[in-house]
Amino acid sequence: MPLKLIPSDETSLIKGEKQLLARLKKLYTNQENTSYVYLTPRIDNVEPDFLLIDSQRGIVVFETKDWTVDYLSSINPKEVVARDGKKYHNPAFRCNQYFNSIKSLFSTDLTLLDNDLELTFNLYAYVVFTAISSDKIKEDKLKKLTLEELFPQKSKRITKESLDVIRGIIYPEIQLQTSEQDEISQIIKTLDIEQELFAKRLPIGHYLISGVPGSGKTVVLIARAIHLLKAYPNWKIAIVTYNNSLTQKIKNRLEVLNSSLYFHHINLLNIEVTTFHKFALKASKVRIPRGATQSFWNEELAQKALDVVKPSYDAILVDEYQDFRNSWLKVCIKSLKKHKDKENEEQVNLFLAGDRLQSIYNPTAINWHKDIGLNMQGRAKIFKKSYRAGEEHLNFSLKYLMSEQTLKKEVEKFYEGSGDIESKIEENNSLFFIEGQFPDVVIQINTLLNEGYLYSEILVLANTWKEAQRFYTNLPPYLKEKAKASKEVQEGIMNITTYHSSKGLESKVSILLNVDTIHEKKLLYVGTTRASQRLYMHSSNFKRGVGENLKAIANC
Repeated sequence: MPLKLIPSDETSLIKGEKQLLARLKKLYTNQENTSYVYLTPRIDNVEPDFLLIDSQRGIVVFETKDWTVDYLSSINPKEVVARDGKKYHNPAFRCNQYFNSIKSLFSTDLTLLDNDLELTFNLYAYVVFTAISSDKIKEDKLKKLTLEELFPQKSKRITKESLDVIRGIIYPEIQLQTSEQDEISQIIKTLDIEQELFAKRLPIGHYLISGVPGSGKTVVLIARAIHLLKAYPNWKIAIVTYNNSLTQKIKNRLEVLNSSLYFHHINLLNIEVTTFHKFALKASKVRIPRGATQSFWNEELAQKALDVVKPSYDAILVDEYQDFRNSWLKVCIKSLKKHKDKENEEQVNLFLAGDRLQSIYNPTAINWHKDIGLNMQGRAKIFKKSYRAGEEHLNFSLKYLMSEQTLKKEVEKFYEGSGDIESKIEENNSLFFIEGQFPDVVIQINTLLNEGYLYSEILVLANTWKEAQRFYTNLPPYLKEKAKASKEVQEGIMNITTYHSSKGLESKVSILLNVDTIHEKKLLYVGTTRASQRLYMHSSNFKRGVGENLKAIANC
């Protein structure tokens, strides 16, 4: 199986690095196992040229040098002096530093250690002198390099779980943050390789990702932002979302990552996270008019921003792009500085993540070329694996969505069919119905708490803010102390919010209030795909209308 390169762009490699990479590619042409080469990865404040991860044999750190023998004047254990007087770190000493630093980093995770607290896989480090010709030494080692020479010790297979842990340690930003925080699930869940590759594509230009609920779109977006910041530490970057709850979720995620990224010397303060309306207010410098209408928020504010906005951001990443109106996207584009790509053409760095099937605010589909002036050909990717929504929930939700012919066509178009959509969470018998009034929902919440669920693992969704407040007001005092009805999700409590504000949220348990009052299928689709374990749908009567339809689909 060919080597997978991360990132996939080789244009920045120098001659010696290209020589080594060419040899590695040849070595792995006929290998069956999956192997990866990270190009110039920044790990624990060190930056080797390559990091090779071979799932059957181990991990190799490479440092390459183009030096010839004639170029070198003197060498000591720490320093190399060239004929022209230039001084360099001794690459052998530096490579040993890389080895020790990376070994120490991997050793911080107990799942990668055996009973003797040694790594469960082999780790090697090599310096490769690509320009020292064969007449200077006995033979040209690089041309005759074999896998047996790279991995001289007895092979120790790296399991899929350990491979994910290793990738998550190298790049914490690709870790999938799930609601699974119990001891059973301590293995780091990471983006799959295709997602990671897309997040680390060429920095210059516009890209779009879409996918089913829970497919890691927001994680890819965050990984992309951090990837850009690593490549360009002085860039001004903004992540722009539709609502406050998703903005807060991304801020929380960055705070968690900050503790993992401190050793990478990344300044996360350079990543601004905001809603579009706050972004536009800041750009336009207008005051919110007294009694501002929906028209002001939907169109007038964007137009005012378009009239005055100047290019000031190097990259903007939009989460839930499907809810952005055309004028909003134009504001984002106009706010971007232009950078030249490798073809010396000017591009804007706009990264879009979303799901057209969850467009609950903007009913109009976007024609990227006609409406926005962006050509998405070859720049878009769809993810069809869900890491959040349980298999039963996802199948149920898609069946309900596709029960309407128009939406069935949308699924076929935007998801490119539903046949290969899959969930990575196999939860069976996890779909339940609560028939009755709010006190019946409270009984179920108490049952969940008695079973060991935490307050923070239960998400309650209501159709309106008035309904959310009414549900909260009628809770018993002991539940009120541990709950809150708010647009902004808080840690450590049971959150009560609306279907609209639940975009991008997840929880082990989701309780959907009064589903019979939700007539917009896309809105209910958002709600039914929030839970990773149990989904409860509540209605006063499941024998009519929407409620009857939902129960029929669940039972078929």
